[in-house]
Amino acid sequence: MSKARPFSVLPKTYEQENRYNSNFHPSEFHAEKTGLTRYFEKYLLQKAISVFEFTLPEEWSYTYFLYGLFCGGYAVITKSRDFGIIAQCPPNARLYGMDLYYQPTNAIITNHLLPDINTPRLHEECEIIKLQPDYTGIMDIISYYAELMSVASQTASVNIANSKLSYIIAVDNKSSAETFKKVTDEILSGKPAVVTGKKLFNQDGRPLWETFAQNLQSNFIAPELFEVIATLDADFCTEVGVPNVNIAKASGVSDAEVMSNNVDTYSKASLWLESMKKDIEKVIKLYPELQGQLDVDFRWKGVDVNATDSEIINTRSI
Repeated sequence: MSKARPFSVLPKTYEQENRYNSNFHPSEFHAEKTGLTRYFEKYLLQKAISVFEFTLPEEWSYTYFLYGLFCGGYAVITKSRDFGIIAQCPPNARLYGMDLYYQPTNAIITNHLLPDINTPRLHEECEIIKLQPDYTGIMDIISYYAELMSVASQTASVNIANSKLSYIIAVDNKSSAETFKKVTDEILSGKPAVVTGKKLFNQDGRPLWETFAQNLQSNFIAPELFEVIATLDADFCTEVGVPNVNIAKASGVSDAEVMSNNVDTYSKASLWLESMKKDIEKVIKLYPELQGQLDVDFRWKGVDVNATDSEIINTRSI
């Protein structure tokens, strides 16, 4: 029989680490690598991708190109012997080398269907379409907001559950404690009426327990937490270029009196668009046959950066 591998041996998974640590102290707080965080990452990534509208050759995989560009940061465009002009994104394509201005000189493409391509030279045998000038994707932005929204959502769920029943119950024996646990489980499961025996009462009908009730109304913060999630969502939209309105404005202030955040919204997205357009021009210069087949632009066109909130709403509703 083989012996279990000691915990000190690397690598170890998140589940192994959590099981080991729980033997010594309560489970640590985790915001990353959770299912809820991955849910928000998927949701936010699709929002970011929706900012731009791409025109791609029919032979290219639209999904592969978009997710490779936004997650990996760039796509290498080159010509293969068997498939013609193709796009390869990380991890299938990597960059190496350094020129006079510390820019990459070559790409390394590893694909089992492309044995004839190894290290094409940039501007001669391949070109790059990069999302940002620093060749990186936006998963750092995605993860930051996803983890914050995940924590707020978890907190709201716990707060809503605790609002059903929030008591500290003092009993005088183990049997009564177990009975209260079962009653509490049934109440929290949503049953409208719970039946129990006489064990919790003395002969004259008085209860054999004391409660320390909390003020549920003062502790119910779920609405504020949902506002936090909505604010984070709006902040993310501003970060990546999704048109949005100021949701946290004072009551009584009209839309016309509150200027939109369009300048902030489009500042970073405009930089990304400029980076991609310049690179696409280089790609078409190297491969003229892609003229008219490769392009990118904002999905929402013609939004005035000086517009008010009400004008943005009207623009988006058209």
